Amino acid sequence: MKRATDTGEEYVSAGKLNLVDLAGSENIQRSGAENKRAAEAGLINKSLLTLGRVINALVEKGSHIPYRESKLTRLLQDSLGGRTKTCIIATLSPAKSNLEETISTLDYAFRAKNIRNKPQVNSMVSKKTLLKEFTAEIEKLKSELIATRQRNGVYLTAESYEEITTESESRRILSEEQKDKLDTMEVNLRNKVEELFSLTSNFNLLKKDNEATKTVLEGTKSILEKTEAVLSYTRQNFAEDTMLRKAHESTEDKLANVGLGLISTLGQTTSDINGLRSKIRRKSDLQSVNRRNWASSRTHVVDTTRLVEDRLDSFQEQQERLLSGLSYKMQEFVQDELQKLVESKHFLHDKAQSFEESEKEVNEQNARSRDEMNEVLEEIKTLREDVKEKVGTGLNDLSEAAQRISAGIMNEVDSFQTQVDRPESFVGFSLIRHIATYFICQPRKRLQGHV
Repeated sequence: MKRATDTGEEYVSAGKLNLVDLAGSENIQRSGAENKRAAEAGLINKSLLTLGRVINALVEKGSHIPYRESKLTRLLQDSLGGRTKTCIIATLSPAKSNLEETISTLDYAFRAKNIRNKPQVNSMVSKKTLLKEFTAEIEKLKSELIATRQRNGVYLTAESYEEITTESESRRILSEEQKDKLDTMEVNLRNKVEELFSLTSNFNLLKKDNEATKTVLEGTKSILEKTEAVLSYTRQNFAEDTMLRKAHESTEDKLANVGLGLISTLGQTTSDINGLRSKIRRKSDLQSVNRRNWASSRTHVVDTTRLVEDRLDSFQEQQERLLSGLSYKMQEFVQDELQKLVESKHFLHDKAQSFEESEKEVNEQNARSRDEMNEVLEEIKTLREDVKEKVGTGLNDLSEAAQRISAGIMNEVDSFQTQVDRPESFVGFSLIRHIATYFICQPRKRLQGHV
C-alpha cells in the first residue's frame, strides 16, 4: 500500500494474509486408503504432528520452537507466537462414530487458543530507504557472485568472511563454556547418583525391616482381637447362664403357685360352664317365644294401620264436602248482604235528591216569607225522622237474618267437629267459627259504615 505525504514523499506498507486449509488427521484403516493416497495421508498426519509439537512448545514456553521441521510450520511462523493476528476454526462432527476425532480436535484447538501473539501494525517505510536496502542487498549478492566466479571453489567476500569467523569464534567460546558446564554437571550428577544409590539401599533395608515388623504386629493384633472376642463371648455366656438359672428358679416357684390356683379354679369353671349351658337353653327358648309374639304383633299392627288409613281417607272426603258446602253458603250470604246494601244505597240516594230539591225550593221561597220557611223546615225534619226509622228497621232485619244464618252454620260446624279426630281439622273449623262470629256480631257496624 502506497501513501504520499504533503511534502510529496512516498511511503510504502507491505502486509500478508495467509489462508491455510489444514486437513484433518486420517485413519488409514477406517478410510481404506492405499498406495499414493495412503502415502499422502501419512504426510498430512506428519505435518499435523509437527504443528502440534510447535503449539505444545509455545504453550509450555520452551527454549526452542521447532518451526523448521516442516514447510507448514515455517510458513505459519508469524501466525504462531509472532506479530500477526491469527484465527483458528475447528470443524467438528456431531456423529457418535467420530467421537475420538472430535475430542482430539477440541484438544488441539484448546491448546492453540493458549498461544499468545503480539500483533503489530504494518509500519510505513519511506520509498527511498526501501530502495537503498534493496540496492545494498543486490550489491552484496553481486560481489559474492563475482568472487565465486573468479575462483574454482566457493569463495566469499572479506566482509562476509570476517562475519563468519567472528560468529564461529563466538560459537566456539560458547561451546567450550557449555562443555565445562556439562562436565561439572556430570560430576555433580555422579555424586548425586552415588548418594541416591546409598540412600535407596538404606531405604530398602529399612523398608524390609518395617514390613517384617508390620507382619508380626498384624499377626499379634489378629491374635489379640480373637482372644478379646472369645473373652467377651465367654463373659456374655456366663452372665446369660446365671440370669437363666435365676429366672428358672423364679419361674418354677411361680409355676407351682399357678398350678395350685389352676386346680382350684378348674372345679369352679366346670360348675360355671354347666350354669352357662342351662342359661343358653333358657335364652334360646325365650328367643323362640319372642319371635312368635313378634310375628303375631306385626300382623296386628299392619291391620290396624290399614284401618286407620281408610278412616282417615273417609274423614278427609267428608271434610272436603263440608268445606265446599260451607263456602257456597258463605258466598250466598255475602251476595244477599251486598244486594241489600245496594238497594239501601239507591234508596238513600233518592232521598238525598229529594232533599236537595226541597232545599232549592226553600231557598227560592226564603224571600217570600219566614213562615213558609219554618213550615218547610218542619217537613224536612219529619222526612229525616221517617228516613231514620226506615233505615233502622232495615238494619234490624239484616242483623236478624245474619244471626239466623250464623246459628245454622255453627250447628253444622259443631256436628262435623264431633266426627273429626285430627288436629288439622280442629284448627280449620276454629278459624271458620271465628269468621262466622265476626260476621254475626258486627253486621250493623259494617252496614252503618257503608251508609
